[in-house]
Amino acid sequence: MRIAMERDRLHRDLVVKLEELNASRLRLVEAADVERGRIQRNLHDGAQQRLVVILLELRRLAVLVRGDSELEPIVARALEEAEGAVEDLRHLARGLQPPLLLERGLAVALRSNTGRAPLPIDLELTLDRRLPPSVETAAYYVCAEAITNTV
Repeated sequence: MRIAMERDRLHRDLVVKLEELNASRLRLVEAADVERGRIQRNLHDGAQQRLVVILLELRRLAVLVRGDSELEPIVARALEEAEGAVEDLRHLARGLQPPLLLERGLAVALRSNTGRAPLPIDLELTLDRRLPPSVETAAYYVCAEAITNTV
């Protein structure tokens, strides 16, 4: 009898610990989501905005140096680099919190991701409802990494 009671107590303790572990994992995933969102906003509101201002100023400068054989190619290269930097930053920010994932869900975001892959990818995914945001985010990044590793 005593052994059975001890086993039951240990089982209850184990169940409590597993619930605590699952809750802790959920908090970690949610904290990572919040942090990704914060970084995305900082990139958009900070570095990206500053690069856009530089891009606009370079476009104005390109008009002013048009016809100058020495300055025009220099400004054109700087403009091209600035445009590339803005685009790189946009891709980076979108990768942190893909807008399609937030707005339309996992299935649409994954289909978009596979559509951009250099090789054809056949995605079979059936979801009858949206999953919790933390689950969608985790699943998206697992699948995105798998796609990256296979191509």
